Amino acid sequence: MPSAEEIVSETLDKMGCSIDMLLPEQELQVELGLDSTEFVELVALVQRDYGVALKQSDWSSIQTIGDLTSKINTLLIVEPNTSGITS
Repeated sequence: MPSAEEIVSETLDKMGCSIDMLLPEQELQVELGLDSTEFVELVALVQRDYGVALKQSDWSSIQTIGDLTSKINTLLIVEPNTSGITS
């Protein structure tokens, strides 16, 4: 399983975000230009491609690349031997 940082980087790349260097403090909406529909696409790709499901109740707390990476990392640590899918 790739690291949380790799998951975020690879998924944003698949979405066409051309970022030379991803920084934890970069805001998904402001600096990367993701709108709410694209954010949902990002979450769906992370789940489909890596089996890591972010709860919808957590979405509002994810504002930056660091927030997203941290949340994915938490899910990878909590459920390392499963698909990472949560309810």
